[in-house]
Amino acid sequence: MEHKDVIALLHKYRSGTCSETERALLESWYLYHDSDAIKDLSPEELSVDLLMIREGLPLVKATPVLKLWRPKTWAVAAAAITVITLGVLLYKVSSSHVDLQLVDQEDNELLFDDVAPGKKSATITLANGRTIELSDSKGGLVVGDQLKYDDNTAVEEGTLRDLAGQELTMLVARTPKGGTYAFVLPDGTRIWLNADSYVSFPSSFKGDRRKVTLTGEAYFEVAKDKNRPFMVSTSDQDIEVLGTHFNVKSYPDESDAKTTLLEGRVKVIPREGSFKILNPGQQAVWSKNKLRLLTVDSESEVAWKNGDFVFTGQGIRDVMRTISRWYDVEVDYQTDPGDMNLEGAVSRSKKLSVILKVLESSSDVRFRVNNNKIIVTK
Repeated sequence: MEHKDVIALLHKYRSGTCSETERALLESWYLYHDSDAIKDLSPEELSVDLLMIREGLPLVKATPVLKLWRPKTWAVAAAAITVITLGVLLYKVSSSHVDLQLVDQEDNELLFDDVAPGKKSATITLANGRTIELSDSKGGLVVGDQLKYDDNTAVEEGTLRDLAGQELTMLVARTPKGGTYAFVLPDGTRIWLNADSYVSFPSSFKGDRRKVTLTGEAYFEVAKDKNRPFMVSTSDQDIEVLGTHFNVKSYPDESDAKTTLLEGRVKVIPREGSFKILNPGQQAVWSKNKLRLLTVDSESEVAWKNGDFVFTGQGIRDVMRTISRWYDVEVDYQTDPGDMNLEGAVSRSKKLSVILKVLESSSDVRFRVNNNKIIVTK
């Protein structure tokens, strides 16, 4: 954000005349600001402004088990996300410059049937076909002899065997579009499911390995058991681990399947070709029948788990596909949006209108929303 834009927004912030989008942009600048770049304000004035912004940011509950950020460049900013809700910081990348533009709401009004962001929403299906809708007010589901929420309250009375009608049963945990949920498996492994995803697993792991099947995206913190490897199976590959933290993204409507490692080591075994072993900070990408390794900012790859979108150069169609899953909307391209790539961070707690207005301010495309459909034009 340019110097003059920061000054203008700080003045509007003090007077309480910021729009929601402008406020979100300023809150994001707060996370990344360089105070030396603001020469027109005294240190005392800047200190007061920063304090006002910080105190104005909404607080979220800190959950110790959700903490995964480590002290790296992005992690320093991401650590703040565990305390505050990130606003909006989005900018267009070209070959010559990075440009963050402000939205003038009065001159850039959009026609919106606004859409609320996603929320905690999931079901668990038993082997007998019975599906149980999980509470959106709980932190997650713990699978053991009984189905319990993370606060130790029962989902339903009775043992899992009573509910399923058999001793060993396959379970399917599923999130809809616009939903996310956390699960603890019988071995203590923790899984966070992203929107429009499902994972199947047994009510008790037997034998010499622990295997689950995933469609969609999930973040795993695998309970250590050196005698029984943990395996995640997708349509294109298997991922084998002993005890580690990693993310798997394998949606049917995406050509790439990605495995990103944060801690430990994993082996990625494609259906065709040779396997790859990942070290922390590496990502295995299965695309066009080839498995390749990349070095990535792994913290950015799992930012969704902490309530944020982080775009690191994705194309506009990829960005819109991610947004459509979280807000449970369709996307109708009435014009070709081109090959523009986007970088930046957007809170998943913002309404759809705020995110699309920021996208508009950073690109040549235009949006309107009608009957849960985003219509893309120029």
